[in-house]
Formats: sequence, structure tokens, C-alpha cells
Amino acid sequence: MTKRFRLGFFGSIAIWIPVVLLAIFERPIVGFMGRVGWIILLIIFGLGAVVLEIFPFFAGGPSGYYFFWGKGKRAKGILATGRSAQATLTAIGENSGGGTITINDDPYLNLRLEIDDGVNKPYEVSLDTVISRFIVPQFQPGAAFPVRVDTANPQNVVYDSSQAALDGTGTIFQGTKPQISGLNRTPEETKFIRKHGIKATARIMAVEPTGRSHDFKPLVKVDYEVRIPGQTPYEITAELPIPTHMVEQFKGVIGIVFPAKVHPEDRNKISVDITF
Repeated sequence: MTKRFRLGFFGSIAIWIPVVLLAIFERPIVGFMGRVGWIILLIIFGLGAVVLEIFPFFAGGPSGYYFFWGKGKRAKGILATGRSAQATLTAIGENSGGGTITINDDPYLNLRLEIDDGVNKPYEVSLDTVISRFIVPQFQPGAAFPVRVDTANPQNVVYDSSQAALDGTGTIFQGTKPQISGLNRTPEETKFIRKHGIKATARIMAVEPTGRSHDFKPLVKVDYEVRIPGQTPYEITAELPIPTHMVEQFKGVIGIVFPAKVHPEDRNKISVDITF
């Protein structure tokens, strides 16, 4: 099992003890080493403590606070080449270091997952990660979601947001689903795409008002990045008539990936399952 860098609550305090001791015993240390030596020690231990505190933010491996959510080069590599699996949350609680820690007001917690990759016998993974406080109520024991497993070390898993969007299993981010159809799109054509379309995902890249309206609704230009499994991603632009009260909400989902269906004969026609 990979060794993970975990300070925990008490560890994050303990690393500052040498700095405190240097300050307390400044006079005898200065008498023994001189003022310059004391300053050098203070700088070394002070910088060391700072580095240890912030290391998990930038770590490229499992020690990173956001590794599970696909942040960092190694996590992105697992998402690209790792084995698909299903994870079931069996327990959630304090991080393995103990104590209550928040990062940018989000809790740093320990997750216990049962991983089923369809190849090996289901096994358990324990990991520490930051979880958005907004999804904690839905991120409870029993929740199931797709992950990617590191083929070199099956204890390293990363949440697979793209597959969750394709499967429609990304419901830990629950919300309302507005009924919005493309400009001049007939209900029959929309129904055809949803029923016979190719499974894909669409990331909203930009949302811009056009200054025009359609059927008394503001007409908004939306840029999508569309991904069909096994094909090169591509971008399309659509103009959508959106109810006035939803325009600001639409701007809030820029950068988020949603499940989509692509017309089998015209890949510029898509149906996106947007959730606020």
C-alpha cells in the first residue's frame, strides 16, 4: 500500500515545535552559535514547516488534498490510462491524522471505499481528501460512483467525472434540470437525439448574452467542448433561448461537464442534460 503524507491536526502543530523552541531558547543558542547561526536555523526550520504545511496542496500523488478529484499530473494519468471501476462509499469520517481540518472552508475527510473493477475480488481503499461542503449531505455511505484505478497500485483511485456524466451517475451533485431546447429545434428532433443519439459529454466553455431574444426569452450563446468516447474532442456553439431567471445560473456552470447525446448523422446537433 502506498505510503501517504498525512500531517493531521496534531502533526500540523508539531512541525512548528522546533521553531518555537528556537524562539524560547534564543539567548543560549545565540551564545553558543552566534546570532547568524541562530537566524540560519530559524529560517531553515521555519521554511521547512511552511513547506510541510502546504505540500499536500501541490503533491502530484495520493498525498494531495485534491488527488481523488483528478488534480495533479499523476491523477490525470490515472484518468487517462487507469482501469474503470465502481466505488461504493462504506464510511466517511475524520481524516486519518485526526482532528477537524478544513481547506478553503471545505472539510478534509477520510473515505472508505469498496472498489469493484470487474476483474479482481472487491477490495477496500481508505483515502483522505477534501470534499466540497455542498456535496457532503449527498456523499454518504451507500453512494456509488465510477472511479479509475491505478494499474500499478490499485489503492490509488480517482473519481471519474466523465464516466459519471456518461452513466448519469453523477447524482452526488444533485439539482434541478431545466428544460432548454436548441433554437428552432422541434420536440421530435430533440426526442430522437435523446433516444438514438451517441453517448457523450459536454463541457460548457463559455456563456455570452447575444442581446437578442426568442419567444420573449434572452438568446444566449453557449460554447461546448464535446467528447465522444474514442474520438477527438471538438467544440460547437449553440444559441439557446433561456428563461431570464436562469441566465445567471447558466453562467455558474461554466467549466462543468454534463452528460450529452450527439445526433448520429450530425455531430453538431446535441442534447445536453444540464443540472443546476
